[in-house]
Amino acid sequence: MASRHLRIVILCMISVLATAGTPPFAEPGNSPKIQEYASRFDRMNQRVNGGMGFCGSLNTNGELAWGEAFIQLGYIEMYRATRDRAYLDSFIEHFDKVLASRDDRHRRIDYYRKAPVAGWGSNEFSKNHWHVWAVHTGVICLAPAEFVRTVRGVRKLRQAYGAKADEYLARITESFAAHDRDWREGPNPGEGYYVDPSIDSFPLPLNQQNALGSVCVELYQITRDHQYKDRAAKLALFFKNRVRKTPDGAYEWFYRPPADATGGECEDISHASINVDFATRCRWAHIVFNQKDMIAFSKTWTTKVRRGPGEFANTICGQGGPNTHMPQAVGRWLDLCQFDKTILADARKAFASVDEEKANGANMLGIAKLARWERQIRQKGPQTQDPEPDTSDEKGAK
Repeated sequence: MASRHLRIVILCMISVLATAGTPPFAEPGNSPKIQEYASRFDRMNQRVNGGMGFCGSLNTNGELAWGEAFIQLGYIEMYRATRDRAYLDSFIEHFDKVLASRDDRHRRIDYYRKAPVAGWGSNEFSKNHWHVWAVHTGVICLAPAEFVRTVRGVRKLRQAYGAKADEYLARITESFAAHDRDWREGPNPGEGYYVDPSIDSFPLPLNQQNALGSVCVELYQITRDHQYKDRAAKLALFFKNRVRKTPDGAYEWFYRPPADATGGECEDISHASINVDFATRCRWAHIVFNQKDMIAFSKTWTTKVRRGPGEFANTICGQGGPNTHMPQAVGRWLDLCQFDKTILADARKAFASVDEEKANGANMLGIAKLARWERQIRQKGPQTQDPEPDTSDEKGAK
């Protein structure tokens, strides 16, 4: 009884210190390595428009999708690594601005849909016409979806951020549903895919539809609504049926395989990271992809992409390069370190010499993922049953 009482007293003292502004690195999970990554992330964050990233921009040239979205994912990963709520507060400050600029709030008309869309348009990729792409909706909505799931998984976070999480969930749901008109069943039983009115009736490139698929998996994890699980499963089966296993046990696939799954061009490792992210989320949600699939995706990196110390191919088939998409690509494949820890070693080496003066969102995300996995591997070992960090309350609370 005395021991239990002492433990309760200590936990209470920790809680008091936490609310009194204890530096985040005082938290027991924050090793010197995590401190180093957090310091690097914070310095890089300040170098991108004084800590405001691109949240004040429109998505005209893809700034929100291919810059700001990575920064926001980095904030969520840095919170997971350090349990410092300042990163959640920064995320909220950023996403509130992004949400305020959504097209439907300003009556910006999508050229191909002839109406405003609950998304963020661009004229960079559609012959100078304003258009909302599924891939942009997917990558922009992923960080807020992760915010919602993180908040709802921790009691103290629900108390502090529950209302904001509810607001974001409603807005994410609207943006995801804006692409329902572009959903198609088939072509084979159990499959489904997205098209885009600016192109043709063929399936979108895998990464473009699977970016939305990752949000779909998160919406299922948050709501347990099986309409999301069903759609994610159809997307996942469409993808899996167009992946082939090579003799060395790795997976290969094409950037935009036709519906009949024949022919195409091997995907580059940067775009491919979106597909790997989707498949990994599906695995932990028990949707189509399983442990054997994750090992095969890991082998794609270790046997096809990795050529030798510090040298990496451009494509998942081992072509091109070297290192055109490095180091940012390895940061976005890093969740596969659960299945092959040598990928973590690749990322550590690749990011060791990143020039902080040339900060960008993708490299910030890579640093944040390194911090997150540094913490998680120390706590649970190289492979976990759930890629999310533990959901115990912060600062020592049990």
